[in-house]
Amino acid sequence: MDKRRPGPTTDGCLDISSRHRGETMTVGALQVVCWDLDGTLYDRDALRLAVRQQIMRSVRPQRWRKARNAGRALRQHRHHEQRVRAAGGVVDAEAGAFWSGALWQEFSAQFLLPALQSEGPFDAAVQLLQRATEAGLRCVVVSDFPVDAKLEALGLSMYFSSRFAGTDLGALKPHRSVFAHVLSELDVSPSAVLHVGDRADTDGVAAAGAGVRFCHVVRGDFAPVAVALERAAAPL
Repeated sequence: MDKRRPGPTTDGCLDISSRHRGETMTVGALQVVCWDLDGTLYDRDALRLAVRQQIMRSVRPQRWRKARNAGRALRQHRHHEQRVRAAGGVVDAEAGAFWSGALWQEFSAQFLLPALQSEGPFDAAVQLLQRATEAGLRCVVVSDFPVDAKLEALGLSMYFSSRFAGTDLGALKPHRSVFAHVLSELDVSPSAVLHVGDRADTDGVAAAGAGVRFCHVVRGDFAPVAVALERAAAPL
């Protein structure tokens, strides 16, 4: 185990808060399950392959511009994401203009969303969303990037009562303002929230900074989430 990362608790989730300024976390009755989207609800590697295949199929005399623009969109997306995170997470005007602009929107519509629809979500994620909803828990999405079209493509829109995107909030995880806004908007105590995500360095650190419990999903393994819900006395 990487010693720089927090270790698992007895229920398989990550106890990050004790390493955040010496704080400890009080786990209350669970009311809200926050879900990261990209890489958590679907297989990120499978999506990349599907997008790559779609781009390759578009390399034809009458469609080569689409492939060229897709490559430009991906390069600029990586550039802006890395630059914004390195600068502390605040989405500046340049990055905001790119993610809301024509190049990225065109790439999403032509390649990203069709690939998402083709690949679909993790089966285990769907099962847990169904069970959590039936148990009366509020499920919300907290992602770095716009979520509505992605959830629609994945067929998951009906499970989420609220949706939050860092690009709309002006910051990417792990910036503290993201969960500060989420908790304020939901009017819920941090101890009543569980955040589920695939990245300890963004999802986990953001949750820790807000006093929210975090479950680390690795390559579609949702067992820690199921255990955490059971330990929270959710009737699953």
